Amino acid sequence: MGWNILSDALSVEEILRKVESDLNTLRWGHQRGQLFIEAGKLFEEKGDLQKVKEMSWENQLFCLMYLGSSQQKRSLKRFAPLVEYTNGTVFPDVESFSEEQIDYYKRRADETRNPIHKARYSDIVWELQKDHTFARKAIDAYLQCVPSFYDNDWQLEMADSLGRAAQLALFLNDKNEVNKVKKELFRWITILADNVKYRFCLELIDAILEMKKFVDHEELKTTVEIASLGTRFYRKMKDGYHLQRSFLEKLVELMLVLKDHEKALEYRKQMAESFVEEGDWKLENYPSGNLVAAFFYQEAAKSYADLGDAEKVNELKKRIKIHTREAIETEFKEIKTTVTFPSEPIKDYIKKLTSITLREALTKIVNEAFLIPSLGRIKLEVEEQKKKSPLSFIIPQVSIRDDNPVLKSQTEEELFDEHIVQRVAMDYKIKSGIFGDIMTELRNEKNLDHISLLNFLSSSKVYEKDSLDMIGTGLERYFSEDFPSALHLLVPQLERTLRNMLERLGVATTVLRGNVIEEKTLGRILKEPKLEEFLGEDISCYLRTFLVDKRGDNLRNDIAHGLVTKERCTRHMANTLLFIFLLLTRFGLKKK
Repeated sequence: MGWNILSDALSVEEILRKVESDLNTLRWGHQRGQLFIEAGKLFEEKGDLQKVKEMSWENQLFCLMYLGSSQQKRSLKRFAPLVEYTNGTVFPDVESFSEEQIDYYKRRADETRNPIHKARYSDIVWELQKDHTFARKAIDAYLQCVPSFYDNDWQLEMADSLGRAAQLALFLNDKNEVNKVKKELFRWITILADNVKYRFCLELIDAILEMKKFVDHEELKTTVEIASLGTRFYRKMKDGYHLQRSFLEKLVELMLVLKDHEKALEYRKQMAESFVEEGDWKLENYPSGNLVAAFFYQEAAKSYADLGDAEKVNELKKRIKIHTREAIETEFKEIKTTVTFPSEPIKDYIKKLTSITLREALTKIVNEAFLIPSLGRIKLEVEEQKKKSPLSFIIPQVSIRDDNPVLKSQTEEELFDEHIVQRVAMDYKIKSGIFGDIMTELRNEKNLDHISLLNFLSSSKVYEKDSLDMIGTGLERYFSEDFPSALHLLVPQLERTLRNMLERLGVATTVLRGNVIEEKTLGRILKEPKLEEFLGEDISCYLRTFLVDKRGDNLRNDIAHGLVTKERCTRHMANTLLFIFLLLTRFGLKKK
């Protein structure tokens, strides 16, 4: 922070004076917010409650995070809360800002001489009230921040300030404001390039492209030259492929603005080839080189497919298969772990089931929460795992099926979701063993067979008469331990049942594509809000993971596409499917 208010024992006036004058030590907004909180404590000791309230407002504003340009485009917001709590509340909550609070920010925007502060005060007023006066003040303040940020080597903040100034100028559609910002953009992108600081030229090129209607041919040529310098710089850098492609992407966009489609195509080919080069490099230099290389060859294949180069795509498909197989054989380590459950409670539970009628026992199983993965508990476990092993939430993961990479998780959100899916799958696979033991005991003690189980399912309003004959055949195959046949017969009937459930909830199961009416995919059906709400988040996630998620078992899709091997059609897989059939009987539905 540069100075400590506690050790320095500063007065409230000294704290506020230091915060107001600081341009190079307090980099993050929440650091300033904390100092306003300390000032508020001193005001509270003096009994000045109005100042205490104002310091709280200052803290709230400075604890808001600036969203980057891409996030702003998605959310149409400049600010985001610092913290999101598990109960759905956030801090700071912009929606709770009062008129009195906003009036305070207006006054502060006029009073302060600190451009970092002026930009934030002005931008929040623009964000909440769309007052063009404050948008103009924010533009000027952001531009005034840039020299200090450059001197501090705060290039992220520098690029953000220029990008936001450009965005506000375009919002206002004011040519004078646009030209003012444009002049600064070209000044600072030239300074960055001259000093070989290419990384944040990317954000400035984005801003220039956003302003393309106001940029002339010579200015575009200057931008192309800088993007070309960035490409060459990162091409020479060890493992600089990602940033090299980022500059190539900008060159493609610039060529399209300049209507030079031939040059744009050339840059797209260079991007595709860079994926191949990165795969080759990582094959030689990474410990798990085969798997990493296969991932980049896959990205290259996608790029060449977009370019219409079928020969290159076929060549890369062969390389992907070879290196994925090599990864499985040489780089993947089999991790074995023993999962134990307290045997006595389970034995007692099964014994109680055999002491009641078969129908009562099946009804009790249907309503057992412990046999269903708890999404809430799993999310908490993943949060704990993230704290202990943050690296596994940063490194991209690739899901592999039949020696082919099929799904990539790359963003933090995708990786978090991947961990959840993996744990849900592990949970129900463990529970399928317990369910199997229950079924065995009921067969031995209560004569459970395919007929009695079909009778139980038939008594539910969930399964339609036309479906029950095929379900009965599938159950007969299950009890004969012909699990491949059981799975292939029962999975389509489960899908049919879920479609019927959605229809009974009043939601269409078809979509119109052009002039053709098509059935919704099962994946889409399981994501329908009404069905998710009806089944609950635990069961919805359970069904998606088991049936349609490539990171889980993806059983429905693999059966539909003929990708299931006999080895996958295990007793455990069949037990999981059978439990789901039982589970759905808890939902009584009336036909609409």
